[in-house]
Formats: sequence, structure tokens, C-alpha cells
Amino acid sequence: MKRLIIAVIILAGVAVVSILSLNVQLSNTEYLLGELEEIQQAYDEGNRELCLTLSTEFVKTFESRTRIFPLFMRHADIGAIRESVAPLPVMLREGDDGHFAAQLEICRIQLETLYESETPTLQNIL
Repeated sequence: MKRLIIAVIILAGVAVVSILSLNVQLSNTEYLLGELEEIQQAYDEGNRELCLTLSTEFVKTFESRTRIFPLFMRHADIGAIRESVAPLPVMLREGDDGHFAAQLEICRIQLETLYESETPTLQNIL
């Protein structure tokens, strides 16, 4: 009986840690998607100064908010997103607006895909 109780306690602990890590990942991804929306809005309005400031801050925010993601997901997944986030401010500084818009869309799609693939739905489980 003691073994059963210990097994249930361990299982409950694993479930709690899994739920907490999933909640952290989903909330941080939602936040990053909101930040991308602000950058997109500034870009659409033609406000390059604000767009540059927001994209520079986004790179820092992305690094801080995704720092623990590799603990519970593949490094390659977050690395691919990081590679598309890093050049955003450089593209604006260099005046490469066309590529900036495309890169911003790539970042958004990658973050949305991450959010959808990590959300526990029946489709993701099966």
C-alpha cells in the first residue's frame, strides 16, 4: 500500500510540474505574440522609429521569456524561432523594409505554430 501511495504522490508531482511548465510556456508565447502585433501595427502606420525600438526590445524580451523553454521542449524548435527574431532590428536599421515585413510574418507564424502545437488538445495528443 505504501508503494501505491508513493506512486500516486510522484504522479501528482509530475502532473503539477507539467501543468505549470505548460502554463508558463503558453502565457509567454501569448505575450510574445502580442508584442509582435504591436510591432506590426507600428510598421503598418509607417512609424519606423517606434518599430525599431519595439523590435529591439522584442529581441531582448524574447530571450528573457523563452530562457526556460529548452527545459521542456526541443532546442531546435526554439532555436529556429530565435534565428528569425534576431535580425528584425538589423533589417530596419539597414532600411530593408520588405524583408522586415516578411521576417516579422515568419516570426508570427512560428510563434503561433508553437502555441498551437503545445496546447493540449485532442488533435495534438492523438
